[in-house]
Amino acid sequence: MTPQCAKQPETATADLAIKNEASISAEDQAVLSAFSEPAALPGGPLWVTLLSDRTIEALWREDPARQALQIEAALTGTCFYMMGLATRTLTIDPHAAIVQDGHRYTGRIVNIAYLNGQQVPKGNTMLGLLEFTERVDIARPFEIEFSTVTIKFSINRRTAEQWGNVSHPGGRGF
Repeated sequence: MTPQCAKQPETATADLAIKNEASISAEDQAVLSAFSEPAALPGGPLWVTLLSDRTIEALWREDPARQALQIEAALTGTCFYMMGLATRTLTIDPHAAIVQDGHRYTGRIVNIAYLNGQQVPKGNTMLGLLEFTERVDIARPFEIEFSTVTIKFSINRRTAEQWGNVSHPGGRGF
């Protein structure tokens, strides 16, 4: 799975395997821009995308695993996709929390590559899901504390209502 990232931290490099923004629709770019935030880890850029039905579609439109990700997001209170690039060797602290309105909730990392506290060699891509059992109100500001950074999200209510829905996909399966 190679997703599209709409925003890039200042430390981003062309080495990160992401789709060319020109290859996706303007609406997909708008969706990803609204629901993604960049962070600069000491040692590389990181992108965090709130997973909703619409962001999953924009990230993995043709991927056969898309429905499995929709199910995962539907069964989780609040779920994020994390993707980064080690521009130098670094170690990620895999602890995460989400803070909204003074409430702090601990999250769980579902490691795909290098988000498990192990050393990340320079040039490697970090991938994973960040899951919270609590469902936050995405139309109100919240922060994610991950490793050594704080990532601030502020999604306007109209955008959250239009593209922020998470539902269990129909059909056979889980």
